[in-house]
Amino acid sequence: MCRQGAGEELLRYTVLGIGFWPFCAVPNAFSPNGDERNEHFGPECSGISTYSMRITNRWGEVLLECMDCYWDGTYRGTPVPGGIYYYRIDYRTPLGKRFYALGSVMVIR
Repeated sequence: MCRQGAGEELLRYTVLGIGFWPFCAVPNAFSPNGDERNEHFGPECSGISTYSMRITNRWGEVLLECMDCYWDGTYRGTPVPGGIYYYRIDYRTPLGKRFYALGSVMVIR
């Protein structure tokens, strides 16, 4: 889900040839359990120059804040319990346009 805030535009994309610009796909679940499949959470983007991501638990405690990174499902080096966590991802296009997305992700253990 994308929301429009002060000085930010709602994330939009248009079809250009065979792709979308800008476009980010954000998974709704991942399973950091060591099987080498779906081990990290983060957006897969096209047409984005950089992004920052914040992950919080249900009480609003910030578990991760980073730039151009993925979350491995840990907090201070310890695996978080399975459940729902919340993210805010701020994007910037090569032309300087800013967008953000809010949502939730399920950690499956």
